[in-house]
This record gives sequence, C-alpha cells and structure tokens, in this order.
Amino acid sequence: MKQKSIKLVIPLLLFLIFTMAVKVIDVREIGPQSSFVGFATINQWGHHFFGVHPLWDKLSDVFLLFTILVALYFVIKGAFQWVKRKRLLLVDQNILVLGIIYFIMSCCYLFFEKVVINYRPILVEGLMEPSYPSSHILFGVTVLACGIIYFKRKTVTLIFSLVMIILVISRLLSGVHWLSDIVGSLLLSFFLIYTYQIFANVKNK
Repeated sequence: MKQKSIKLVIPLLLFLIFTMAVKVIDVREIGPQSSFVGFATINQWGHHFFGVHPLWDKLSDVFLLFTILVALYFVIKGAFQWVKRKRLLLVDQNILVLGIIYFIMSCCYLFFEKVVINYRPILVEGLMEPSYPSSHILFGVTVLACGIIYFKRKTVTLIFSLVMIILVISRLLSGVHWLSDIVGSLLLSFFLIYTYQIFANVKNK
C-alpha cells in the first residue's frame, strides 16, 4: 500500500505543477476581453487550428448526460444499500470509495469556478466563463473509467471507452476550451481514477 500511495502522489503532483505552470508560463492577453491565458502560443494555435463548432459542443452535452446517468446508477445503488443496511459503513467499499471520488471531483469543480485559471476562448451568451479544467472531461472520464474498473465487463469497457474518446474529441473540437484545459482535466481525472483503483475493493461481478 505504501508503494501504491507513493505512486498516487505522482499524478496529483503532475496536475498541481501543470496548473501552476499555466498561470506563469507564456501568459498573454489572448482571451476574450483581453483576458490573460497561460501557454498562450500553443493555446492560441490550438484554438485557431480546431476552430469553434457549436454542433460538437452540443454532442458533448449528450455524452455528458450519459455519464450523469451512470453516476446516478451508483449513487442510487449506494443509497439503497445504506437504507437497507442502516449504516453507511456497511455499504460496499467500492461504492463508498466511489462516493468519495465523486465528492472530491465536485469540490474540485467548485474550487476552479471560484479560483479562475483561464477563461474560455469564447464568450458564452456574452459572458466570460471559467474553463480550466474542462468539467465535461473531468466528470466524463472519471465516472466512466471508474465504472470500467467497477464492472470489469468487456461490453461495458467497450461502450464506456468509446464514450470517453468521443467526449474528449468533441470537447476539443467544440472550441470552448483551450488545449491546456483539456490536458489539466485529464491529469486530474487520472489522479481520481488511480485513487479509486487503489482504495476500492472491486471484485468480478
């Protein structure tokens, strides 16, 4: 466990270092209303290369809805176990750990809504919105990857993996995020996924 805990620190450190780097490296006023953006050269290139495509934005929302339904499945399952067994600690360990992962993920989302790293490369209904990290990718990749670990079924792995890939690609092509937003969300997702893998007691169904 000690060795696994040390390995767990690595993806967290990568995310923290990358996040700090976004705030200090190549920061220029390339965002809407002259907002400052880190990694400006590569982010500006990526935004011009991929462009802005509202259709991909809407498609990513559809796949996010699928992810929300998956998360609700686990939340409802955990709630039923809690009510039936009358004690929270009697809920299956893999469900409890998943609940903690969801809680941490939600806290991260709320934190970065208040502590703005970057604003979106486009205005949303005329307003500037925080864009780091991509909440679609953070939520989608974390929930679906943990679902793959939980179920350990080939069909589920195939479907969830396909949805994750499409979600990341659609978010990238939508043009509502900088490249650094995508990378940051993936790094944070990897940390949460590995945390679940270490602490959950998942058995073959």
